[in-house]
Amino acid sequence: MPFSEEYEYSQVHGVAALSSKDVWIVGTSTWHWDGAHWRNIPAVAGGGAELEGVSVVGPDDVWAVGEQGFIARWEGKTWARISSPISALYIGFSAPAAAGRATWFVGWASYEPNNATPQKGLLMRYGPNI
Repeated sequence: MPFSEEYEYSQVHGVAALSSKDVWIVGTSTWHWDGAHWRNIPAVAGGGAELEGVSVVGPDDVWAVGEQGFIARWEGKTWARISSPISALYIGFSAPAAAGRATWFVGWASYEPNNATPQKGLLMRYGPNI
């Protein structure tokens, strides 16, 4: 899987694959591998947060998480920002959910200025029947 020159300067924080022809990379930018080419995916409108983790449920169902409680879902053509109940946190991983099931997020929340310690663990559920 050769990368483009513009990818060379991106920081990678998370990778997830549904198959060898459906791979997602997130970090300072977002990339999708379709089995033949890497495509740079535009950022979430109003996002601005660096993405830290990604999970793939299906070709049109990808979850990305990041700083300041940022959560987004790829719906096949664009990202949709998901409202997060917490703003001063880092979400580092999202567990993929089967269609129609809840998605789980883990990370930590800092209650001190400038993200100094102490930090508290975070487990958050998003989905049906919450």
